[in-house]
Amino acid sequence: MSTYQMSTPRRKLIKFSLATGAYLFTGCSSNKPNEDNTNASAMDDFKTEANNRIVSSREVLVERSTLMTNCIVIDSVGRTAIERDGGIYRFKKQPMFPIYVFSGVVNFASNGHITQGDAKNNLMLEVSPSRIGTIVTTIASDENKRTWLKENFSLSDKEIDTEIPRSNKTIAAISDEVLKYCTQNNISKPSQIDVTKISKLTSDILIRIEKYKTSTKESIELEKELVTQLKAPLANKEDVTYYQYGSTNPKIVIDQLPKYELNDEQKYALAFMWNEERLAGDAYGAFHTALYQNLSDKEKEMADRILNTIHHAERLHEEAVEALIKKYDIDILDLDDYDGAYSKEELENMKPGVYPIKKLQEIWDNVAPVGTKSLKDAFRIGAITEIGDIEDLDRYIQIADKAIDFRYVMEFLRDGSILHYWVFDKALKELGIKEGACSISSRYCKQKNDFEINGDGGTRRPLLRWVQG
Repeated sequence: MSTYQMSTPRRKLIKFSLATGAYLFTGCSSNKPNEDNTNASAMDDFKTEANNRIVSSREVLVERSTLMTNCIVIDSVGRTAIERDGGIYRFKKQPMFPIYVFSGVVNFASNGHITQGDAKNNLMLEVSPSRIGTIVTTIASDENKRTWLKENFSLSDKEIDTEIPRSNKTIAAISDEVLKYCTQNNISKPSQIDVTKISKLTSDILIRIEKYKTSTKESIELEKELVTQLKAPLANKEDVTYYQYGSTNPKIVIDQLPKYELNDEQKYALAFMWNEERLAGDAYGAFHTALYQNLSDKEKEMADRILNTIHHAERLHEEAVEALIKKYDIDILDLDDYDGAYSKEELENMKPGVYPIKKLQEIWDNVAPVGTKSLKDAFRIGAITEIGDIEDLDRYIQIADKAIDFRYVMEFLRDGSILHYWVFDKALKELGIKEGACSISSRYCKQKNDFEINGDGGTRRPLLRWVQG
C-alpha cells in the first residue's frame, strides 16, 4: 500500500492509503451510520383501508383525499423512504420523526401510479408519530393549532393523528379548506401558518364540514371539484413520462429543508463529493465515447443503456451537491478556509479529467486509461468506482450531525451508487463474467444483503427495473 497526503480544512493534513494497480478508486473502510431510533414510533403495525393491508413500523401512509404517489418522503435525519403501494412508503430502518413529504401527485385515478389529470402536490406535509401523513397531521404538529382543531371541530388526538380524508369527512373538509388557503396565498408549508391566521378559517371550515357530511360524493370527488375550482396544476403527458422514466430531483428537498451551520469538515465533504461525482460522470462519458465505434450492436445497446444512463445520473448527483454548495454559499475551490463565495461559472469552467483534490486526480490518471480498453474493463471500473463512493459516503453520513439537508444529499448519492454497483455487476454477468463484480477482488464482491437498493438515487427508472427484474 502506498500513502500520500491531501489537503483538508484549515490546512490539516490526513494520511490516506490507496490501493495501487490497474483498478484504483477512492474509499475508506465502510462505517455504517450510528442510528439512534429512540425517537421512532413504537406503535404496533396497523391495517389501513387504503389497500386493506398491514402498515409496518417502518412504513408511513400519505394521503390527501386519496393515496399520494411518487412523493419524496424523508425523515428528520435525511433518510428517504421508497414507495410501496396504496400511498405507503417504507424506510430501510426505523424512521426518525418528524417525517416530511414533498412533491408527487394526488392519485385521483386511484391506480397507484401517476396519470394525466392527477393533482400535483405543492405542499410539504408532516407525518404524525402514528405514521399517517395528511394536511391535518401537518398543521397539528404545532400544539396551539392542535388545540384549535380539538376545540373547534370536536376532534380527538387519535382522530387527528390516525384518520384519513378518504374515510372521515371532517378531516377531508379541514384538509380542503387549508389546501384552498395555501393555494390562494402561495403557501407551500401548511405547518408554518400561524394559529392566528388559521383560526380565521374556522367558520369556512365549519361550512365545508357541513357540506361534505351531507354530500353523497366521496372525499376524492369533492377534492377534485376544489382543485378544478382553484385551477391547481394537474399532471400532463410530460409529467407522466418524467415520473415513469425520469428520476428523483433532490433539489426539491434541499430547497425546502432548513439551513444549518456547516463546519469545515462538512464543507470539505461537499467539495470532495462534488469532485468525486464529477470524476465518475467524466469517466463513464469518456469510456462510452472511446469504446462506442468498435462495439458490437449488443455492446452498443449496453453502452447506451448503462454507461450513458449512469453518466447522466452522475451529473444529477453533481447538481445535488452543487445545490447544497449554492445554498451555503461555499467556495469549494478554496480548500483552505472556504472564505470565498459560490460561483457557478467557476465550477462550470472545471475541465473533465482535472480535479483540485490530489487523491481524485491520481485516481483519474490511473483509471481513465483502463476503462477505455474494453466494455468489460469499463464495467469493472464502474463497480470499483461505486464501491469507493459508498465507502466515502458512509463516512460523510456519520458527520452530518443535525444538518438534515447534508445527510439527505449523502444518502441520495449513496442510494445511486448502490444501484449503479448492481447495474455494473449484472452487466458484467451479461457479458459472460459469471462472478460479476466478485471477479475483481473480495473488496468489490457484495451480496444483496450488504447493499439494499432504496430507490433510483437519481438514475432513470428503467435501469432500476432492469436490475430488480
